[in-house]
Amino acid sequence: MKRLVQGMAFVACALVGCGGAGSSGGGALPPPAPAPAQGWNFISLGPTNAMYAKIPESGKINAFAIDPTNANVMYIGGGAGTGLEVFSNAGIYRTTNGGASWQSIQPGAVNALWLDPAQPTHILAADEDNGILTTSDSGATWRTVYSTTSATQFAFFGGSLYATTAAGIIASTDRGNTWQISSSIDAPATAFGSAQGVLIAGMANGSVYSYANGAWQKMGTIPFNPNTGTGLSAPTVHQIAVDPLTPTHVYATTNDGPWDQTLFVSTDSGATWKPVNYNGWPQAIAFSEIAPHMLYVGDEGSFNALNADGTQSPTVNFQSYLQVIDLRNIWVTSLAGAEVCWIGSDQGLDRVPDCVNLGKAGTDSVVSGPAGMTLARRLAVSTTGTVMASFQDLQSFSSANGGGSWTSHPGLYEDGFVDFRPGSANVCYAYDENNGVSISLDGCATFAIPTAAQAAILPSRLMTNAMAFDPSNPLHMYFLSGPRSVFGKSAPNGVFESFDGGATFVQDAWPFGAPGAIAIDPHNPKHIVACDLPLYTTSVLWTTFDAGKTWTNAKSLPQTPYWYAIAISPVDGKDVVIANADASGNAFSLHSSDGGLTFGAATTAAARATAVRGSARVSQARRGVYVYSPMRQIRFDQDVTSGVPCAILTTSKGAYESCDFGATWARIDQTLAVHSFWDVRWVGGSVYLASNGFGVLRSAAPGH
Repeated sequence: MKRLVQGMAFVACALVGCGGAGSSGGGALPPPAPAPAQGWNFISLGPTNAMYAKIPESGKINAFAIDPTNANVMYIGGGAGTGLEVFSNAGIYRTTNGGASWQSIQPGAVNALWLDPAQPTHILAADEDNGILTTSDSGATWRTVYSTTSATQFAFFGGSLYATTAAGIIASTDRGNTWQISSSIDAPATAFGSAQGVLIAGMANGSVYSYANGAWQKMGTIPFNPNTGTGLSAPTVHQIAVDPLTPTHVYATTNDGPWDQTLFVSTDSGATWKPVNYNGWPQAIAFSEIAPHMLYVGDEGSFNALNADGTQSPTVNFQSYLQVIDLRNIWVTSLAGAEVCWIGSDQGLDRVPDCVNLGKAGTDSVVSGPAGMTLARRLAVSTTGTVMASFQDLQSFSSANGGGSWTSHPGLYEDGFVDFRPGSANVCYAYDENNGVSISLDGCATFAIPTAAQAAILPSRLMTNAMAFDPSNPLHMYFLSGPRSVFGKSAPNGVFESFDGGATFVQDAWPFGAPGAIAIDPHNPKHIVACDLPLYTTSVLWTTFDAGKTWTNAKSLPQTPYWYAIAISPVDGKDVVIANADASGNAFSLHSSDGGLTFGAATTAAARATAVRGSARVSQARRGVYVYSPMRQIRFDQDVTSGVPCAILTTSKGAYESCDFGATWARIDQTLAVHSFWDVRWVGGSVYLASNGFGVLRSAAPGH
């Protein structure tokens, strides 16, 4: 089927050096902005008000503001945050009825919001990609007031407004309309804390500064041990809290420790620091405004209150478990004589009506559920229209009526791979790093608990294609396992075959160290293309035409830190398109016309990926197990049987279509408020996208 390709200006193959023996070259993806008016129309399938244990959840919230004159008016946002946080592209939502309903009012990856208490219709947004935006009409219209680098937090102090950015600390004397560098500091700024005439700033390199007499003074540096935590451990200061009654006592969380979160205390205004003996993963901190020296600590699973007396072993006043589990921020307000805590989490915005007495009495409630800011990861669609998708920080969901209603599957872990058995729409597969292989025989209604054999292999959530079916025998499957252990489970690295639909497995003696993608020719099951990432260095692409007896390594591919995404043409297995991102986060594609043996030249895109901002983003190399590639997936329209099939590539900076094997690409997501995507599927000409903030999307009509 011929498709009309709309979007950004094309980059002709001749301009990027296409060619090479047996191949044609790849094309550069156009930059994400400014986007033209063209683009496909998509319908949101949800799930909104996603439920876990009968609790409504919206998805990640790391920005919040409330109108002090009307508590029913609130704003929330999803972005990247300041520490070890999952990236969201959900933008800004607004409610005028206390959370009963929410409206999307601005796209983007929003790290923080500031509402002017003197003029509540005036709001500022700190954006991961677009700097600082402002609105004077409660979000009806927005304009950019600072576009140099990403911004993370705001602080109003001494009549001026300050913001932490990748360029350092910037200041505004006109309530955010214009900005200037506040001080020349040697690292990107990430966090603020203030109280009683004290303003403290934290940096990406662990440094801490104090503002006094119109200047910033370096106070000290928080200790950092690079050998603790995950591969993402960094000295970044995540959050700061200053005791309002003893301003020399300062607390901070950093990206260090058992799960990249450690709580530190300073009793000399930030000059020296010691770790607090805290049994948990502190991710959010804030001082009570009415209970003396009470420090609220949001954990990976609990809400705590410490007697913050400056010692390394403070008394725990209480520990409570909320309806959300991944706590990222705490905002304290006063309402009707009580201290209300608003909790930003990966599951939504939680409201604690009386935080001081939470340990004795009181309940919390998730108020952002209807916002539907879910982070969809992998999806699959059956020939009968059943949709299944996995999510970040939620479980998997399925819908038997095209998104009209959703069924949750709490036993399935986040970020898993999902698929349907070809020719059997009732057989669903889920493959995740906690359970291994789970199988449903009733159209995804229920999933069987994995056997020991099925649980013995585990994928990495960072793979591109972790499962593949033999087109001549759907019971013959391939599963990729490794390369890390989770929850104390050790998963072997390698490729595993199953000849009975996933009940038992045999490991292949293939020359891979850490395979992360596999694709099988739809017309020839002996033709397989796979990608390896040995020792987490650079990707290696392998091709076999005899079902793995012999392999050929594709030469002269660009050096990349991620697994390639692979798509083999459904028309002719000779045409293979692969996609990846370079070390700077630029996505690119390459085309082979000899089945994957040789590829043409590639040209990187102008679009920078959020996940690998390098020195421009708090020096987090995004390495190790949580290297979320800025390029996510590439798939052909598998229903096309002649001519040149179209393909769609998903990235953290947009979704693109190519109908010439990647020689030219066009944006298809301009009409959406979200521009970060993971998986893509074609069914009957319709396109389904797993979005980073709007859940599952489907094209309004076949193709468009």
